[in-house]
Amino acid sequence: MKTYHSARYPFLWAQTTEEDRLIREQRAVFPESVGFFSWDISAGFRALTKNGSGWIWSNLNDEVVDPGQALLYGASELPENSVLFLKDFHKYFQDITIIRKALNVKDILKASARLFVFVSAVGGESIPVELSNDITLFPFSMPSRAQLESAVLRIAEDNGLEAPNGDLGAIVDSLTGLTLEAAENALCKVLVESKRFDYKGLLQEKISLLKSTAGLTFSQYQESFQDLYGWDMAKEFCLRTAVSPMSKGVLLYGVPGCGKSHFGKALANALKRPCLCADFGALRGELQGQAETRSRVLFQTAGAFGPHVLFSDEFDKAVSGSGASSTDGGTGQRILQKILIEGEDRAPGSYWVFTANSLDEVLSLSGGALVRRFDAIFFVDLPSQDEAQGIAGIWAKKMSVSIPESFDFDGYSGADIKKLCQLMAMMGTTAQDAKRFIIPTKQALGPRLDEIRRKARSVCLPVSSPVVQGQVIRKVSM
Repeated sequence: MKTYHSARYPFLWAQTTEEDRLIREQRAVFPESVGFFSWDISAGFRALTKNGSGWIWSNLNDEVVDPGQALLYGASELPENSVLFLKDFHKYFQDITIIRKALNVKDILKASARLFVFVSAVGGESIPVELSNDITLFPFSMPSRAQLESAVLRIAEDNGLEAPNGDLGAIVDSLTGLTLEAAENALCKVLVESKRFDYKGLLQEKISLLKSTAGLTFSQYQESFQDLYGWDMAKEFCLRTAVSPMSKGVLLYGVPGCGKSHFGKALANALKRPCLCADFGALRGELQGQAETRSRVLFQTAGAFGPHVLFSDEFDKAVSGSGASSTDGGTGQRILQKILIEGEDRAPGSYWVFTANSLDEVLSLSGGALVRRFDAIFFVDLPSQDEAQGIAGIWAKKMSVSIPESFDFDGYSGADIKKLCQLMAMMGTTAQDAKRFIIPTKQALGPRLDEIRRKARSVCLPVSSPVVQGQVIRKVSM
């Protein structure tokens, strides 16, 4: 921000809910000769003044509470060579008179080295088109590991506790992805409850705090590869590629009920990374720009976790109709664009595992650009007889039932086998008796199963074997 001020930029736009951290971090790098001020509709103008070795806010003019007058007052009454932080202007820029007043003071700001910083919880999509060439986006990231570590040590000292050196890394990991204020709140809450820094308790607190992030959930899933029979090729591919900084992730397409969701969560556990579940459909909103803002917050929050697996089930539904923006006012198209941008520029360690039911749409969206955001597409078919017996062995053990080796699993999905074992346990009966109450997936899908396999043949890799139900799926380079 200091560079922008020295270059006489008139306006910056900073997206954050951490207004105080933004201002104080900038105050620390600016010379004291540059004045810092803030305005909001409730408090009016305040000045950040030196108080010993620190800085405190003091009232300057609490009578100027009109946003238009605030722009004029800031440009004419504040000292030259200063920075003014204006809050919540995404609400006021819906008024053309406010936009015009901002344009009218632009040259005054440049000439007097006054910098106006619009601080908002929403992103640059709220910048009016009339000001799009004048307002520059200022990136402000989530707290760094060093900042979080400093907060832990400070709170430990304030509470008379020894520094948690042995668990410090795990504690910081559990706080990553939170704002600094939220992290401090979580630390204090866990201290009250446990009398110590319990990183597992902090993870649970993070889960609660992230519930407000639309479309993103975090949980400590129990799925493992030991409970997923087969999938040898997909397991090998993902475990070997995910550790590379060049890795992107995989797209899973295929028959419902065959383990796609289980694989994504189990992979996260195998990699010892958090599994973040993204529901892109939940990003849709009634207001203009809401989908873009929610998308940005989702990816920003996910990125702050550090290395992670981002899992999205049936994500194609969220961007359905993206090729024709008239179907949903363009919301699906805007969400897709955010996915494409993030998929191209994502930070190392963000490994995507997305599932899709519609392969045609995924291949065609944005001229195939979506497919290029993944390292490979895997096809998930019904399990072979051998795989089905392996799956049955896992679920039979869990349900304390016994299935004969001669049982015919033709047409059964993994979900069907699980249901069979559950029925046997609930009814206290045999596999042959319980099968009367199951419609195998192959029968339920009918001709659609052949169509699913046909579409996968030329573009997908098999998850476990080149031969699936007697049909060879050609391996291709992605």
